[in-house]
Amino acid sequence: MAVGLFAFVDAYGAVDFVVDGISYTKLSSSENTVEVSGPESGYYTEASVVIPASVEYDGTEYTVTGIGDKAFFSSRSMTSLVISEGITSIGSYGLYNTGLTELVIPATVTSMGDHAISGNSYLKSVTIKAELNEIPDYCFDNCKVLSEINIPESVVRIGKYGLAQTGLREVVLPASLREIDNNAFQISPSLKNVVFNDGLEYIGERAFEKCTALEEVIIPGTVSRWGGGTQSTQSPFGYCSAIKRLVFKEGVTEIPAACIWIMSGVGYLNELVIPSTVTTIGWHAFMNNTPWRVGAKISLYGTTPIDYDDDTFGSYSMFRNCTLEVPAGSAEAYRNHVLWGQFVNIVERVESVEVPDVFRNVIGEGKSYAGLTIHWDDEKALDNLTEAVLFDGPATVNDIVASALANDTRFYALKTAGGNFAAFGFDTNGDNSAAVSVDGTALTLESGVATCSGVFESAAGSSDYDHWKVNAADNQWKVFVNGELVDFDSSVSSGDNISLEYVTVDATESAVKDYTFYLRPADELGIWTLDEVQLNTATDKNGSSVQRFVPMIANICGEGAYLYGAGISAEVRATDNETSSTDYSVYVPDANKGAMQLRVTANKPTEALIVPYLNIRKDWGAGKTEVKRVYSDSPMKASTFVANPVTEISLKEYSIGETVVMENMGCTLITPQYEPADADFANFEVAFADESIVTIYSSIKGLVAHRAGETTMTLSVPGTDIKTEYTVRVKDIDPENKPADDFADGIFWLNEEWFTHTSGSINYISEEGDVYYRVYGNQNNNMAFGATSQFATIYAGKLIVMSKQAWDNGDTREKSGGRVVVADATTLKYIGSIDEIGGDGRACVGVDPEKVYLSHTAGVRVMHMDADGIYIDDADIDGVSPGRNGQMGDMVKAGKYVFAVRVGNGLSIIDTETDKLIMDIPVSGIQTVAQSLDGRVWIGCAKTLQPIDPETLELGDVLTIGAGTIGCSSGSWRPGNLRASNKTNTLFWSTGNYNGSTGDLIRWDIDENPDPSTLTSLYKHGSVSDTYSMGYGTPNYDSRTDTWMYCSTPGFGVNALNNRLHFVDATTGELKHTIELDKYFWFPSIALMPDKHDPEILFEDIELPGIDYCDEEYTYDLTQYLDDKDNHNCNISVSLSEAMPSEETPSKPAAEITLNGKMLKIKPLFNGSHDFTLMAESNGKVVSQNFNVMIGKNTSGIGSINTAGSVYSNGYFVAFRGLGGVTFDVYALDGRKVDSIVIDDDAAVIYPAYQTGIYILRGSNGKTAKIRIN
Repeated sequence: MAVGLFAFVDAYGAVDFVVDGISYTKLSSSENTVEVSGPESGYYTEASVVIPASVEYDGTEYTVTGIGDKAFFSSRSMTSLVISEGITSIGSYGLYNTGLTELVIPATVTSMGDHAISGNSYLKSVTIKAELNEIPDYCFDNCKVLSEINIPESVVRIGKYGLAQTGLREVVLPASLREIDNNAFQISPSLKNVVFNDGLEYIGERAFEKCTALEEVIIPGTVSRWGGGTQSTQSPFGYCSAIKRLVFKEGVTEIPAACIWIMSGVGYLNELVIPSTVTTIGWHAFMNNTPWRVGAKISLYGTTPIDYDDDTFGSYSMFRNCTLEVPAGSAEAYRNHVLWGQFVNIVERVESVEVPDVFRNVIGEGKSYAGLTIHWDDEKALDNLTEAVLFDGPATVNDIVASALANDTRFYALKTAGGNFAAFGFDTNGDNSAAVSVDGTALTLESGVATCSGVFESAAGSSDYDHWKVNAADNQWKVFVNGELVDFDSSVSSGDNISLEYVTVDATESAVKDYTFYLRPADELGIWTLDEVQLNTATDKNGSSVQRFVPMIANICGEGAYLYGAGISAEVRATDNETSSTDYSVYVPDANKGAMQLRVTANKPTEALIVPYLNIRKDWGAGKTEVKRVYSDSPMKASTFVANPVTEISLKEYSIGETVVMENMGCTLITPQYEPADADFANFEVAFADESIVTIYSSIKGLVAHRAGETTMTLSVPGTDIKTEYTVRVKDIDPENKPADDFADGIFWLNEEWFTHTSGSINYISEEGDVYYRVYGNQNNNMAFGATSQFATIYAGKLIVMSKQAWDNGDTREKSGGRVVVADATTLKYIGSIDEIGGDGRACVGVDPEKVYLSHTAGVRVMHMDADGIYIDDADIDGVSPGRNGQMGDMVKAGKYVFAVRVGNGLSIIDTETDKLIMDIPVSGIQTVAQSLDGRVWIGCAKTLQPIDPETLELGDVLTIGAGTIGCSSGSWRPGNLRASNKTNTLFWSTGNYNGSTGDLIRWDIDENPDPSTLTSLYKHGSVSDTYSMGYGTPNYDSRTDTWMYCSTPGFGVNALNNRLHFVDATTGELKHTIELDKYFWFPSIALMPDKHDPEILFEDIELPGIDYCDEEYTYDLTQYLDDKDNHNCNISVSLSEAMPSEETPSKPAAEITLNGKMLKIKPLFNGSHDFTLMAESNGKVVSQNFNVMIGKNTSGIGSINTAGSVYSNGYFVAFRGLGGVTFDVYALDGRKVDSIVIDDDAAVIYPAYQTGIYILRGSNGKTAKIRIN
């Protein structure tokens, strides 16, 4: 708390020092303890205050033990206070009259002074964690809006005015409470309900006076003392005019004076219960509680009338309207009493039968009862069903059974024509479906009984899942009363236990029953099972599982049509009956058919609670359909006995005590092994001393490293004390672990990474096949990309990575990431990142060395890259929108345009010079775009390709593909699987699926085959044994090596730990090799090739004849003079600038140089030399080169070539000197052999008819030369 200004009042105590605006007073110098005190003058004025557990002052650390007397007296500006654990006391008036609205009293507080928290006008809620012995006098007095407080179970006394004048609405007094002192709850007008505890001994005078909302008071029988004082001041409930029911329980001997008196006005007392133990009623105990209304009742339990002489007690309305209920046989004594005899209505209490509480369903009528248990012994549902049946007068077993059948709709029977019971059934799911049929003919049920006039052995109940047993030759229904075999005509007395059982014909004793289930009423919606079940590994083994079927019973009532989803199921909870547990699993087979068997499977040999429920979807009265679970009112306790327990546990891969060494962010699989090897519940748990270093992913038995460090791993057997410890050490990142090629010659492979656990990464595979993992993180202190990294490109010497989300919140590392991350492509050092780009990240495309387009779910945004870093425009490019429920996807730049895919809808064409949308082409089903070597942009749909001219924007014909499917996995977007070569005019694609692509390869040489409908798969994933079953992510093509690359994995879940990268010859379709990655949830997304080479300008200095011999103008098509070994030559842009002048530069240029697109024009002006500069940009890289034009050095350009063994070309002819007899092979720059020339003599000149461009000559004598043909 910062030092605040204090209002000026007298100081309350000495202040020894002030820290962070809080004043402290020393309590003990030897123990260095202090308490918070008031400021030397004024009040605390800060709004939020934290009282620390300790404080340092002048080099000494002090323990803060308390809040002193009047410390925060009248600090009304303070609205928030945190009291740290360790504070033990709050002094008198310590928190008096503050601005607090809520307060938590920590568990360490042991005492509070009087008035400690009184007078807090804004205080609404108090949580007391401390085990206080009392609520001190005046502690919460006059906290008028205090509506929530817990009184700890340790409190013995509530002091005078301790909770007076509050806004409490309900108070539950703890079982520990013994005394409520004078005025404790006085004048609390909102207090409507007080639950008094058994054990309470004393209620002080005026304790609840003027609690005018209080409606019911039940005084426990343990109250033996009332507040002293004069008779008129006892008044524990004085002026509580809303009390309607006042009950004194057996044990109370005195009703105090003025107990519920009302000085003026009227009361609403309508029911008064006075036990037989009361001997004294005090003066004016019920004064002015008039008028007594019709239906009011005073219940007296003493057989001898109490002498009570109080002229304020009786009234005309009381005597006329109120019924006086007295014990049986005592009415005459009350009628003869001077006071009680004035009541007009005196009735004797009819004592009803007391049915034991164990019975949950009582049916019939009468003053006697019998317990009825029915036992089928059929294992269909809960058995031994028990309920109480009321009856009057003499009764037989037959009468009790008949009453049960008539009054319980679930219970039904079959009688023979002679009137004898032949079968009994029970509707076990309580869906009101009780019925009896014989040979398919339904019989009528009357009072739960059907009658069969013929053979009954084939009689059936309403369902195969109902209890139903019919008398047979070997078994029949017998009845036992109190364990004795009797017949149905035997008499029954009140309290008898009747057991109706299906047993063998020779049985003379009642069956031994494992349990008794007490039925709930037939109209009580619910489901129930046993109270307890213990599985046993010796008897309940089912394969590798330990499981048992447990019977249930339900009352679906009329809700069967509303059962939803599973309909009938169960929850597994911890023993606190609140926390969910996975120690057991449950299943109800055939629940929709009425089956009442719950399969319980033990996953751990622990204790848990299983709570069955009905899952019902309907309108519950709120005007809308809702799903609610109707739970059993009694959970089943489940446990497991382990017959063959584990005695020792260790790891197969490591010796006990050995250190487990892990790579940073790596995954290490472990295999627990047990002694004995065949032990029951050979399960394990793993705990770590520091989970920030490593945790376990239990479903795969994999340790997952999070950061460098060392910690202890404890391997244990659940539910036992058997454990073994290991040390786990996670390596630090190693920036030196990188290839020697500066990431120039190998392949990057981007990884989505483990969703909900880690953010994206990138691996690097060197030219030699070595894998370097998480190379970006290694160079940047373990940083990562965003969540689900799906696209990457290298542009302008920078690695640009796009992710769907900025960061995976499950990643335990310090947050880095971003929806777009930019790094140096050579060093991988971080340059910048951006979290929000307008939507979830998709693709990106370079526009110029300082500008990149980013596509996202909702549009395209411009990102700028300069010396100051990276930043994006405030808004998307206007008009580029995927439409409702759409998304943007891949993009390519061709010429001056960017072609951006609106997945499924169309193609947006953006002018990169203006960043404006110039055209939208609707294309239903569009997936991706790619650019072929000839410059055309190809629109890829699932089964078609269509070209578009990047200069004229004219569309070509739609072509059907004969194999594969072009896709971008649009449900969960990935880059499209349409790829292009930058060496040949060839496109490649795969077979798309929901994971990206299968890995299949379809190759289309556009120049050789104009019709792609004739194509077949060149390579099929799975055609060789080296691949996993499922292709994953987006394949890519490497023009450098003519290789098709993709990933495969066995599947999801634990299978996704295994990943293989496959490299296929893209011409022959043969699998070259496969790399198995370290086990981890990489989820590889796409491979990426480095941009190693700068663009090259292959143009040369030019020598032209003298001005008198020159043509008027020379034109050179630079297309053939530009080369980028890593990218499409068609995308190289070129510009012209004058060379920097030198001292030798003539004052007048010898030629006029112009550039139109890629057409260079040279117009000679006079003999001499002229310098100019060409600049080429490709994939964001820019190079420049100076050139010279020499005019007039010779007249023809041929005669000057005299050097023996030389080759010269001026663009029109090629001159050979001293090379007679040599044969030269001529190659284009793409490696194609285009000609072979035999030189006849030593002074040969030829005029080739080659296309404009650069050519390489290789002589049979080893001579090589490079020539240019215009």
